[in-house]
Amino acid sequence: MLGVFLFFIYLISICLLISRWQSQDNRKWWVKILTKNPVCIYYFGPFDTVTEAQVSQLDYSKDLQDEGALLVTIKIEKCQPKKLTICHD
Repeated sequence: MLGVFLFFIYLISICLLISRWQSQDNRKWWVKILTKNPVCIYYFGPFDTVTEAQVSQLDYSKDLQDEGALLVTIKIEKCQPKKLTICHD
């Protein structure tokens, strides 16, 4: 009986791992730009491919610079941001 119980725990664990792995693969590509003055994180996207995001990052960074922001870093990430703009006052 204990063996059957442990087998079901094992199956449930495998199913959870597989579903988490599949959900991560469904995430899209985003351009993440960290600025100083103002101190903010901006997410632009989503993009289907990393190449699409790389091509677009130049336009987004130029727009932020035109608005007076000082860019710190630009990254391309596969994620699902909860907020598109996060500013620290």
